[in-house]
Amino acid sequence: MWLFTFPVCYLADYIKKNNLLSDNVVRKTWTIVSMIGSSVPLILIGFVDRNVTTVIILLTIGVSLHSFLFSGLLSNHLDLLPKYASLLMGIGNGLKKITTILAALIVGWIVTDKRYKMKTDPRGIVLLINVFDYDDEHFPTRHGSKKDMEDLREFWEKMGFLVQEENRGTKSDIEEAIIKWKNQERMLGVDCGIMMIMAHGRGVSPGSGSVYIHTKDKKTINSEWIVEQMNSVEAFRLHEKPKLLFLLTCRGERPDAGLDLHKLNEFINAPRQLDSSPMNDQNGRTQQGCSSEKKKSPWLSDILLIYPSAPGFASSRDPKNGTWFVQTMIDVFKRKAHIDDVETMLKEMDRILVKKAQEGIHDSFQVVCTINRGFDYDLFLNPPATFSNGNA
Repeated sequence: MWLFTFPVCYLADYIKKNNLLSDNVVRKTWTIVSMIGSSVPLILIGFVDRNVTTVIILLTIGVSLHSFLFSGLLSNHLDLLPKYASLLMGIGNGLKKITTILAALIVGWIVTDKRYKMKTDPRGIVLLINVFDYDDEHFPTRHGSKKDMEDLREFWEKMGFLVQEENRGTKSDIEEAIIKWKNQERMLGVDCGIMMIMAHGRGVSPGSGSVYIHTKDKKTINSEWIVEQMNSVEAFRLHEKPKLLFLLTCRGERPDAGLDLHKLNEFINAPRQLDSSPMNDQNGRTQQGCSSEKKKSPWLSDILLIYPSAPGFASSRDPKNGTWFVQTMIDVFKRKAHIDDVETMLKEMDRILVKKAQEGIHDSFQVVCTINRGFDYDLFLNPPATFSNGNA
């Protein structure tokens, strides 16, 4: 802007000196160019999908055009009262700075930021657990899962996370890795914890949100045990920090073939059911929300469980390219992590997976499911500046 000020001011003086335009027209024209010229690039930046080069060009144009203000509004004091121009400028700038400070304070008082803090470097620690093959011949080797591990490791590192891995696959090894991961001292210096478990699995019971994770040595781990490890006491280093638990296993054996939409007609005119009566507690009183005057921390909080399929349904994996869920997640997170929160991106993943099944790209449907355990704020992963459109 400083360099651009010289030709801009010289041009204004040249026009005035040669009586090409009146002082009034020059001041107004230069002010309009400054205001509109600097605001339009800033508006356009909001529509740029984090292309660093484009953003820099737009910012340069906006700041450069702002220099027109020096021969516009900022010269008005000299035209009106040359003797008192400095005094008027001082008073005007002083009031401007005071209102700027007050505006920021007032906005901070009115607006509350309902998002998790994500500022540390690294942002968080990711634990990747993969069970590739099994001692039990009933469970086939999970071909393609090694590619998932490679892609996830590269992806999370570019996103600014520290990545740790567990590939041995036995129950004791997995449990030991989880305990070691949550108890490490480094957790105190990061803002987030992420765990991704890839293995064969099945639902604990129909409609249950829990799964049994099959381990290499013919044993199982109940996902509720993993959730319990994230409580405020066991995982105190992650207290009040977001915890993402990706349980990438099947939740049943059924593939989701979808529903013929023509068959919905028989349900459309079915009699409407009334809502059930209010739920009563053990004393016969209608349950209401309760509050406590003392500030306490819930036993389980800030946990988001992510499943690749609905209860009772299978999760699909390509032997060469890896699981549909992982590949879709990497694609969406690369494109959206700098503008969307995690839950918004998971919804986008779900839409993509459904669309691929509808278009015949995938041979079955797969629905992304989440379970919220006190995950009350938005989580923006805040990738580093070098992470642009997924290319570090």
